[in-house]
Amino acid sequence: MITDEESIEEPIDLEKNDEKEITPEPKYNEVEIVIDTDIYSNYFNNEHNDETIENVIELIERAAKSVSPSGEVKIPKDKNLNSFFTYSNDELLGLFQKNNDNSQGELIMVVADKPFALQQAADLIEDEQIDKDLNYLADELFKIEFYQISDFAEFSTAYEKYVDIQKKILKIYYTIEYM
Repeated sequence: MITDEESIEEPIDLEKNDEKEITPEPKYNEVEIVIDTDIYSNYFNNEHNDETIENVIELIERAAKSVSPSGEVKIPKDKNLNSFFTYSNDELLGLFQKNNDNSQGELIMVVADKPFALQQAADLIEDEQIDKDLNYLADELFKIEFYQISDFAEFSTAYEKYVDIQKKILKIYYTIEYM
């Protein structure tokens, strides 16, 4: 049985809206992962299955291929890393147009291959942290769908995320490059 006190409801103030506005999360956030190069150095220096290690290095090298804002595809040297990804709005707009015109530009094709290479490398590695790192980076790359972006502002944000992920992949590559 409901008492009189329980049945009394607070009046609703239509002028006051206590509901919080729901703001969508940004689609592309900075990738929150720290690459511990010591783990990679130790693993690749101590692992004895040379054929497996060679395959992993080849897969990481494949993932390390980068696309500059001018559309150049290569693995940048460590000392040129920041300048490789530096761009003007015109360069980035050109890259956007190349990729948007036929949905098969260099950026789309190169980025599409990376998650698979990283996942294959992770499958071959017997280190839990390296496995987590590579799979995380692969998952983050899958989220960037350059082929579906038709807005330049969204493309710019997606490219920034790509660069952030790519720098982490390159950090891994530079660590194991000469092993």
